[in-house]
Order: sequence, then structure tokens, then C-alpha cells
Amino acid sequence: MRAAGRLASVIPADLTDVNQAANIVERTIAAHGRLDILVNNAGGAMPAAFLDTTLEALDEAFHFNVAAPFELTKRATPHLLGSGRGSVINITSRMDRLATRQMVTYGTVKAAFAHLTRLLAVELAPGIRVNAIAPGVVETDGLTAVLNDELRRRIVSAIPLRRLSTVADVANTARWLASPAASNVTGKVIEIDGGAEAPTFPDDTPDLQPAKALSMLRASSSHADNEAEGNTAATTW
Repeated sequence: MRAAGRLASVIPADLTDVNQAANIVERTIAAHGRLDILVNNAGGAMPAAFLDTTLEALDEAFHFNVAAPFELTKRATPHLLGSGRGSVINITSRMDRLATRQMVTYGTVKAAFAHLTRLLAVELAPGIRVNAIAPGVVETDGLTAVLNDELRRRIVSAIPLRRLSTVADVANTARWLASPAASNVTGKVIEIDGGAEAPTFPDDTPDLQPAKALSMLRASSSHADNEAEGNTAATTW
């Protein structure tokens, strides 16, 4: 990058702490003098059955996937407005409007993030364009580590274009959205999924039965109670 005459700054931060957003923006301006593009790419939530999902887990996921980019965008807004070509690009997921089991938390927060994109596009127009990218299954190093041949075959067979998305697919779309070529595009969620209109990951979760549901609910409540007791003990100590 330096050989190409470019400069990159790495600013370590924990975006589960929204108070770090101001520091990220301030250090960026200090290092580069301006801010033209913001890409909100941090996020995620572990799959879990609905009855295994605690309110705390849902709250943490919302904080990480929605509140953090909300605050980072707010802190960046004055600088993006001053740019004259400000652009915000949110990386969400195709689960923002698809439905499958064990994705209650993840799908809920991604849907919120996608609609936040549309709302901010109206709030910040005409000075800043706000769009999102919703990838399907992306072939990252993390996915490759758990993807065996049979699972890959099942996923690919459910995708009309018969291949997984790549990191380059997402990056090239982000580059286009940030460029003058997309100067009349805002409030849009661009889907990068090979044409899939249904979840492509195999779902072998069995149907819930009354006894199993009651058992899961008791286990989840017990876990939440134990965590609350632990937090109280840690606080009083």
C-alpha cells in the first residue's frame, strides 16, 4: 500500500463498547485529515434455538450489530458531510429478510440494521449516501475451516449460480457503492447471494415437542438466574 503512495492506519477497538466510536473517528481525522467513506463491518451473533436464547443475548447482539454502527455513523456524520461525497456502507446479511431455525437473534438484529440503513439514507440525504450489502454464504477462512465436501455440495446446490460468494464479491460491491458510479444510489440493500431466495445452509433442527420445549425453557431460565447471581456476587465483592 505504501508503495502505491497510500497510507493505512490500524486503530484497535472493541465495538461492543460504543464509547470507543468517538475515539475511532477522532484518530482517523487526526491521521488523515478527512473522512469520505465509513464501512460498518463488525457484527455477528451465535446461532441458538429460540427457547435457548436469553434476553441478555438478544440485547448484546443488538448492541453490537445495531447500536455500535449507529453511534459510529453519528460520530462520523459531520466529517462525511464536509467531504462533499460522503458514503456509509453497512455490511448486513441475507438473514435480514430470510427465515430459518436457530437464527432468531441474528436475523432480528440484521433486519434492524438493514432498516436502519434505509432510515439513515433519508435522514442524511442529500449530503451522505447510506447503503448496505447483504451477503449470502461467503467463503471466508472461518467458513472454510468447518466446511466439509458434503456440506459445501448441499449449500452450493441451493444457490442458483452454483457457487459461494467470495470476499472479493463483497469488497467490489462496497467499492462500487462508494464510487461516483453509484452517486444516485442511496437507501438500498444490495444482495450478494448468487440468486438465493431461501436459506442455503442445511437445517436439520427437529420440530419442538411440548416436553422438550419445557426442558429447554427451564434450562435457559436456570442459566440466566445463575449468571445474574454471579454478576451480583461480583458487584458486591
